[in-house]
Amino acid sequence: MNNNQYVIKSVLQNYIIKAEFGENPVKLNISTGNGIYVGIDVEKYSNCECWIEIEDGWKLNTVLFNGIDVTADIINGIYKIKGLNANATFIVSVEQVIPTEINAVDGNSRMKAWATGDGLLHVEGLEEGNRFEIFNAEGQLITTCISTGLHQQIPLPTRGIYIIRSAQKIVKLSY
Repeated sequence: MNNNQYVIKSVLQNYIIKAEFGENPVKLNISTGNGIYVGIDVEKYSNCECWIEIEDGWKLNTVLFNGIDVTADIINGIYKIKGLNANATFIVSVEQVIPTEINAVDGNSRMKAWATGDGLLHVEGLEEGNRFEIFNAEGQLITTCISTGLHQQIPLPTRGIYIIRSAQKIVKLSY
């Protein structure tokens, strides 16, 4: 095979040639929640499933597939991808389960937080004026923010694991 061509220079008898062709695989990049992306080659146009298993004390916060929130499409911890035809990214963020007595301080536990590949932290679902903090994996406070009540974007300094904490929820994510 040379330049995607196979040449038979002379045919002295009948030949049966069986050839199978396939497209190059696409890559599914999966964020593992610890600052590392795992790339998996997937046959183009094939179906695949991503299983999500979460440790005790944590629960699912946000799942993004190519930047689109697909959290509501997770069924029994599985997200099904049909006919994957291009490189894709699958990102999962989790939140710490907070005891009910702490959660009662502020009944608004709709906060969602996730990071995108361009280094932006996205936070939404907090009422205006609610404070939230961003910590790195070592527990150092990066910054304190006040919610505008709208979708907010905050640049993260470097790739790594981050903890986003509000009065009612803690979210762990990676960028």
